[in-house]
Amino acid sequence: MKRTQKRILGFFGLTLVVAATFFAAMLPGPEASAIDTVTDNLVVRVIGDKPNVEIEKIENDSAFVNPIQSVPISYESVDKVVVTIEYTDANNITRSYTIKTIDDIGYAAGSDVIDLDLSAPGFGYGRYVLRVSGEVEGKVLDQDSVAFSFYPVIATVSEDPDNGLIYADLEYDDTNGDIDRFEINLYDKYGNLVKGFPTITATPPTKRVELPFSKYDLPFGEYTVSVITYGKNGQVLYKAYDTIANYEAIKTPDTGNAFKNLNISQTDYLITGLVVFFLVGISGLWFVKTHKR
Repeated sequence: MKRTQKRILGFFGLTLVVAATFFAAMLPGPEASAIDTVTDNLVVRVIGDKPNVEIEKIENDSAFVNPIQSVPISYESVDKVVVTIEYTDANNITRSYTIKTIDDIGYAAGSDVIDLDLSAPGFGYGRYVLRVSGEVEGKVLDQDSVAFSFYPVIATVSEDPDNGLIYADLEYDDTNGDIDRFEINLYDKYGNLVKGFPTITATPPTKRVELPFSKYDLPFGEYTVSVITYGKNGQVLYKAYDTIANYEAIKTPDTGNAFKNLNISQTDYLITGLVVFFLVGISGLWFVKTHKR
């Protein structure tokens, strides 16, 4: 009887194996899936019925140190696009130029790229306003503009979290052969030069300069870091670039525990815990040694 049951169970198991193998063989392979699947990527742009021109991928009041800039524009439902630029130099003299005209559009949607060289004759360091106008039969029906500045240097001030020191990071064009040096001065919130704080000089290729606030025992508060760029002949290339620095007291880390309002850091907790651990361990060894039972 037991032998018959074993044969029946063996036959049933063999049948399951054969059925599973047949089912697996009938499944489609990855080749069939790849052949039967076709994906088309379609880019659809909705064309409006109102005249529209836009300047893209550049934020208003941006600042650049590289004179070569490419600015995308788009337009639709206009028959002519006029691109102009206004340049205001360090003496507040403004000049206007028409730099590109796109006509015979036929009201179709389109796009273009405006290539700018801010170091070309007639341009230079200063403030710019790029303006795009869309016309229909000679009338301007839509307009877009963006303002930006071109500097020899841009500075940002931050505190290094690793050492707590304050630095000024200088951004400038490494290929700009007109730059000789940078001079950094510190002013208080009223615009007065901070007495006792030295003028810091940096030369290319230096990109980071320490601002020794703590060394000169300056009071906490808001300061203006002013960076002037000098040329090879000692001339000032453009007006100073100013940025704000907030000099604050170093804060005790918040441990987030029940004692968070106390002036106790996480390191203090660790040291105290180790001392208690060793004291308990030594006391335990002494107790075991003196009380054998």
